[in-house]
Amino acid sequence: MVKSKREILKDNILIAAETRIDAHGLAALRARDVTKDAGCALGSLYNAFEDLDLLIWAVNSRTLAR
Repeated sequence: MVKSKREILKDNILIAAETRIDAHGLAALRARDVTKDAGCALGSLYNAFEDLDLLIWAVNSRTLAR
């Protein structure tokens, strides 16, 4: 199955957020840092996730699934 651009964007943001949380902890997570690491604009994060809390929830869900 081929992923859509939006799915690829979400995956990139999730990976960037997960990497940031691993390296610096959840308290240091900032939307601008995540989007910089993911190579997208700040607004793209909010197109993929309603807010930063939902992004954190998605990262936690991936962690639990592993």
